[in-house]
Amino acid sequence: MGHSGVIEALKQPITSQTLKQTKSRVLFGHPNPPPSATDRSAVNGPRSVNRRRRSSDDLRNLATSTLVRFVAARREHLPRPDAALLEQVFEHGRTLTSIAALTGESPRRLSRHVKLLVKRLTDPGFDAVTRHRSPWPPQMALIGEAVFVRGLSVRAAAAEAGAPYPTARAFVQAVRAIGEELRAGRKGEAA
Repeated sequence: MGHSGVIEALKQPITSQTLKQTKSRVLFGHPNPPPSATDRSAVNGPRSVNRRRRSSDDLRNLATSTLVRFVAARREHLPRPDAALLEQVFEHGRTLTSIAALTGESPRRLSRHVKLLVKRLTDPGFDAVTRHRSPWPPQMALIGEAVFVRGLSVRAAAAEAGAPYPTARAFVQAVRAIGEELRAGRKGEAA
């Protein structure tokens, strides 16, 4: 893609469709969801010895300008280590191997962590918590932030907030529903 293609890509608005394609590209390595296991041999051809190199070590090829802008806009809400990791990978283009050498983690673990962070950023609950939590009850805001921003389990968030597990689960479901409603509202405005 030449410079004009990059500039045009930067001018494109971020829509739910481009986020789905970008998320799919990051999680699966291509713009469409992966075919079933039985169809993979038809799509990929027979396995060969030369296909051993893992593309999961280098996420820079998967990072489109849309994803880079999306991550940059939302990473400020993440805990500092997670935000720094996403900045190094997506904005500075560092390989996971070089980051792993500095941190002592394996590239595979870092790749999995980056994919989970991107998945968390694209969750409708993340937007609901980061943009609309001010009118919520304090306990709901705490649990929403713990689950959708920091990535804790519902059980761990309930323990941290001092809430019973069923209450925390209900709060998480409510936050997710609010996020879905907000996302559906944005789709309606774009149409």
